[in-house]
Amino acid sequence: MERVDVSTSGRRHESLQTLEEHPKPLLHPSVQAQLDRLFKDYIVQRSELDQDILESLSRLPPNAAYKLVQEFRTQDFKNITSKGGFFVGMLKRKRSQGNAPGDEDDPPEDHGTLTTELQGHLDNFFKKGDISREVVSQECIELLKNFPLKTAVTILKLFSGKKQQSLKNPGKYFVGMIK
Repeated sequence: MERVDVSTSGRRHESLQTLEEHPKPLLHPSVQAQLDRLFKDYIVQRSELDQDILESLSRLPPNAAYKLVQEFRTQDFKNITSKGGFFVGMLKRKRSQGNAPGDEDDPPEDHGTLTTELQGHLDNFFKKGDISREVVSQECIELLKNFPLKTAVTILKLFSGKKQQSLKNPGKYFVGMIK
């Protein structure tokens, strides 16, 4: 790529050169939202996940990257001295295992409109398998966020207690329950 100096000062040229040589990796919006939540919740600092780590993450299929960030979030970091190094290990393990069924699918819609605390509760329900990610549509999220935290968690608990496999359309049932 030929560089063209678009300004009279070299400073502008240098920043364009830096952007060309080190482009920001393109992450799926849901993966980026998960990373942003890690940073916001002080689980890891942005500086601990350098550009190379983010580029490696961006090369994974989006759903695999999403799951990997979620798995990282659940780790106990008490005995881990380098969170970045630990994440690199997780990335290497994932690459060596190859793609699993569902890795090529799109990750769930971003649930970033929820408060961090409510998102944490929802993530716990997902992790335990009490609520399936596929059931929680953006409409559910939009409805849940309008309730106080305690009420929203109660709704999640009530829904998680239902036998979702026996429901004809669990997503619509959940929306109806929220309304």
